[in-house]
Amino acid sequence: MMRWWIWLACFVPGLAQAHGGVNRTVAVVDSAEITVRAPTEAVLGALGVPRADAVRHEVALVDWMMEGLSAHTPSGPCAISSSRLAVADAVAVRSELSCGAGEITLRDATLPDAPLGEQTMLVTGVGEHASVLVLDATRPQAVVGERRTAMQVVAAFLWQGGVHLITGYDHVLFLLCLLFVAGPTARRLGRPHALRQLGLIVTAFTVGHSITLVAAASQWVTVAGAWVEVAIAASIGVAAALNIAQPDGNAGHRPLLALGFGLVHGFGFSSVLAELGLPTTQRVLALLSFNVGIELAQLAVVALTILPLAWLARRAALYRMVVMQGGSLAIAALSVLWVTQRLAGGGA
Repeated sequence: MMRWWIWLACFVPGLAQAHGGVNRTVAVVDSAEITVRAPTEAVLGALGVPRADAVRHEVALVDWMMEGLSAHTPSGPCAISSSRLAVADAVAVRSELSCGAGEITLRDATLPDAPLGEQTMLVTGVGEHASVLVLDATRPQAVVGERRTAMQVVAAFLWQGGVHLITGYDHVLFLLCLLFVAGPTARRLGRPHALRQLGLIVTAFTVGHSITLVAAASQWVTVAGAWVEVAIAASIGVAAALNIAQPDGNAGHRPLLALGFGLVHGFGFSSVLAELGLPTTQRVLALLSFNVGIELAQLAVVALTILPLAWLARRAALYRMVVMQGGSLAIAALSVLWVTQRLAGGGA
C-alpha cells in the first residue's frame, strides 16, 4: 500500500508554484516616470533565478518586468527609457516616461493571454489624490488618472479577492486539510454534527484571516512578507500531519487550528492590497470588497468539497487510506517543498 503513497508524493512537485499569475503594479508619476513592481519571490521563481544572483540577471529581470507594457497619447507612442532595477521585498523597475500632449493610455499586452487572476494595477498620484485601476484580460488598457465609481471598486476587488483565494493553492490546500475530517466525523457522530463542525472551522478561518487582513492592509501591523509565505506553507504541513496521525478524525481542535493559522494567512491575503497604494477614500471599500470576495470563493471551495468527501466517506477504509492519509501525505510533501523554496528565496 505504501507504493502508491510514494508515487503520489512524487507527483506533486508539478504544483510547486503556489500561485497562478504574477501581478504587477505600475505607478505613473507626473507623466514623467513609470515604476513597475512585483513580488520578488514570484518574479525570481518565474525566471528560475536565485535571490543571490538577482543583480547578475538585471537585463533579464528588467525585460521580464517591462514585457508587454506600452503607453501612448493621441499624438503617438510614449518613449520608456533609462530603466533602473531594485530588488527588495519587491522587484522594482523605474524608468523615464516621455509622452506627447494629451491623455496617456497604458496597455499591458500580456494580459489577454495571461493565467486566470493575473492583473496589473495602474496607480497614478499619491495619497488621497491617487487613482488605482485594475487591468486584466477583459480590460488590458486604461487612461492614466481615470477615476472609478464605488461600484467599479466593489466589482474589481470582489473579483480580485475571489481569484486570489482560488489561485492561491496554498490557502485552498490548508482549508481542504481541515475539511478532510468531515468524513470520519459524519460516520461517528452523524452528518448534522459534521456540518456544524465544518461551519465552526470555516468561521474560525474567516475570523482569523479577516483580523490580520484588516490590520495589515490598514498598516496597523507590519510583518515581513517572506516569513509570512514560509509560515503559510508550514501551516499546510501541520494540518496535513494531523490528518496522517489521526486518520479516524478528531474535529475538536480543528476550529482553533483554523483560527490560529487563519491569522497567518490573513497577512498573506493583505500582501496583495499592500502593494496597491490605495487612496484613503477607497481603502475601506476596497478592503471590504476584497474580503467578501475571499469569503465567497471560500464558500465555493467548501461546497465543491463536501459532496465528494461525503461520497468517499461511505467506505471508511477507502476514505482513511486515500483521503486522510494519501491525500494528506501528498499535501504534506507540497508543504515541505514550498517551505524549502520560500526559505531559499529569502525567508531566512
